[in-house]
Amino acid sequence: ADISTAEKIALATNENNIAGKTSLNEIISLIANASAVITNDTMAAHAAVACNTPAVIIANGNNYYRFTDYSTFGLKNVVTIYPAIFFKQSKNKKTNLLHYDAVSSDIQTISAHEVFKSLQTILP
Repeated sequence: ADISTAEKIALATNENNIAGKTSLNEIISLIANASAVITNDTMAAHAAVACNTPAVIIANGNNYYRFTDYSTFGLKNVVTIYPAIFFKQSKNKKTNLLHYDAVSSDIQTISAHEVFKSLQTILP
C-alpha cells in the first residue's frame, strides 16, 4: 500500500518514488544527508533524531502512549504535530491520553501549511 501511495505522490510532485526500492542502510544514509525529514511516527522519525537531521513528525496520536515527543527533551530541530481533535477529545472526555483511540483520518486535518510552518521553525 505504501508503494502505491508513494507512486501517486511521485506522479503529483514529479519526484522519484523510492518506496520498496531502498535498503535500510540506504534509507539511513538518505536521512543522514537530508536537509530535513517530514515523516509520520515511524522508524524514519527516530532515524532523523539519531542522525541529528531536522524533522517534522506528523502523528495521529495512536501511538502517543509509546511515542517520544522529542521536543520535550530539549531537541530544537524536531517538531511533532498532532491533529487538534487529539487534544480536544482528550480534554472533553477528561480521559487519559494513554487510552486515546486515534482515527487515522484525523491526520488528514493537519494542513500542508501547518507542516511547512513547523518545518520553517527548525531549519537554520
